[in-house]
Amino acid sequence: PLPEDQLGIIVDRRAIAPGALEALGIALVDGRELTWDDWGDGVRSAVISETAARTFWPGEASVIGRRIRNQGNTANAWEVVGVAEDIRFETLTDDPGPLIYVPLIAGSTDSPEITRSFAAVLHVGANPLSFVAAARGALKEVDPRLPMVNPLTVAQIEGNAMATTSFTVVLLGIAAGIALLLGTVGIYGVISYVVSRRTQEIGVRMALGAPASRVLREVVGQGMVLAGVGLALGLLGAWGVSRVLTSLLYGVSATDPLTYGGTAALLALVAFLASLIPARKAARVDVVNALKVE
Repeated sequence: PLPEDQLGIIVDRRAIAPGALEALGIALVDGRELTWDDWGDGVRSAVISETAARTFWPGEASVIGRRIRNQGNTANAWEVVGVAEDIRFETLTDDPGPLIYVPLIAGSTDSPEITRSFAAVLHVGANPLSFVAAARGALKEVDPRLPMVNPLTVAQIEGNAMATTSFTVVLLGIAAGIALLLGTVGIYGVISYVVSRRTQEIGVRMALGAPASRVLREVVGQGMVLAGVGLALGLLGAWGVSRVLTSLLYGVSATDPLTYGGTAALLALVAFLASLIPARKAARVDVVNALKVE
C-alpha cells in the first residue's frame, strides 16, 4: 500500500513462453519456470527477479506463493511461482531493476491478451547463424504469414549495446599504448644518459674492485626509483579521476584493486626492462677506456 500521492515502484514486465528462461541461460534461484497452464481468470502465475523479491519482500527467505497486482487493479493478480537471477535487458551498464516474467498468453479465458510480436530465442550447440534457415522454415510451418525480422546472436546484441563504449575504450587503449611507449623510451633515455655521464666513475669503481653485479643493481635501482615515484603519482591521479570512467565500465568498479595492481606490475616490468639494457652496458664497461681523460 502506498499513499495516494505516491506512484508505485516501476517494474519491468516481460511476456515469455515456457522454456524461455532456460534458452536464455537465466537460472532459477527458487521455485519453477512458467508453463502453458499458468494463465487464466483471477490469479495467474509469474516469475520475478531477485531484485524484485528483495524490493517487495526484503529479508524473506522465500517469496513463492506471494501475489503481485498492478496498483489500482483488484481484479487480477500474479502469484509468484519462481525467482530468477538478475539480468540486464536494456543496457549492460545499468544495474538490474525489478523484473516480472508473465505468461506469453495473458488476460482471461474469455478475452485473452495475445502478444502481437515477440522475439524467438533458439539455444543451439553450434554457430547460431547456421540455424537461421531451419528456424525460418519452422516458422513457415506454423504460419507462412509470420515474418522473421533481423535474426541476431546474443553476442551481436551485446556488441551493438556496447558499440559506443567499445569505440571509446579502443581510443583510450591506443592513447595508453602511446603513453607507455613514451614512458619506456624516456626511462631508457634518462638511464642511458646517466650511465654515459658516469662512465669514468664506474670505471674507477670497477678498477678498485667493485663487482659488475653491484654496478648492475645500482643502475637498475636508479631506474626503478624513478619508475616508483611515477607509479605512486600515477596511481594517486588515476584514483582521483576514476569516477569519470564509471560510465564506460561494465562488470568492474572504477577502483578495482586487481586492475590497479596489474597495471602497476606491468608498468614496473616495462621500467625494469628499460633500465636493464643501459645497466648491462654499464656493467660491461671497459675499465681502461673509462679511465682515459675525455
